Amino acid sequence: MLKRKLIWSPQSKIELLEILEYYKKRNGNANYSRKLYTEIKELLEICRTYSFIGKQTDFENVRMLIVDIFLIFYEVDDNKLIVLTIWNSKRNPNDLTKPHKNPMKEKLIEMLAAQGKDLELLLQNSEKIKLEHVGNKVFLRGLIEISNHCSKNCYYCGIRKGNAKNSRYF
Repeated sequence: MLKRKLIWSPQSKIELLEILEYYKKRNGNANYSRKLYTEIKELLEICRTYSFIGKQTDFENVRMLIVDIFLIFYEVDDNKLIVLTIWNSKRNPNDLTKPHKNPMKEKLIEMLAAQGKDLELLLQNSEKIKLEHVGNKVFLRGLIEISNHCSKNCYYCGIRKGNAKNSRYF
């Protein structure tokens, strides 16, 4: 199967770093940030081959993944998977259209773009952290839909009440 090249937009890199830094400060340690980062990277690695696993959005070729409370919007073409933005689902969805105003954090972006020995070290450390926290377990989550009628209007969800483009069944 084709494995697409993973590309992080500058905005998505900044957003990821801000999210990781926020939880590191809030929690007084980097444990949750490491766990979240690992979960995002592992899911995107799967998406490189199986790009259809994300939920289709209203935009052509743009799909969405959900990791914890975060929505990862990505675009798919023949040989690339481009991470467009990472969004905290608790924020106002209208803010998605506003330009990002935070300065770039070069050192962390450099870490995310690691190559060669630096990348190998990053991967070894992330594997060690993963084994410490969850071991060699695989966690699967899923939704079984009997119908796609819903009374809720969660912005991120394709079957939300307000999605007029959804063909309803059952």
